[in-house]
Amino acid sequence: MKSVRLKRGMIARYTGTEHAFMTGRKVKVNEPILGDDGRPTGRWDVAPWIEAEQRFSWVTSDARREDLAPWDE
Repeated sequence: MKSVRLKRGMIARYTGTEHAFMTGRKVKVNEPILGDDGRPTGRWDVAPWIEAEQRFSWVTSDARREDLAPWDE
């Protein structure tokens, strides 16, 4: 999979297996997770879509950058 430039607020598909409950699901990309030095860690804070309630969850997960693909792909 080619590298995608992630942006705050974009809708993506989670393709990883680290968070099995989110695999293949729509997620909202919130922001990059920063380390103690203030630099990005390669992980992004994401909120999964709750289909039954038609909204994004307020509980978030830390997804690896390479596990996020544009929703329309």
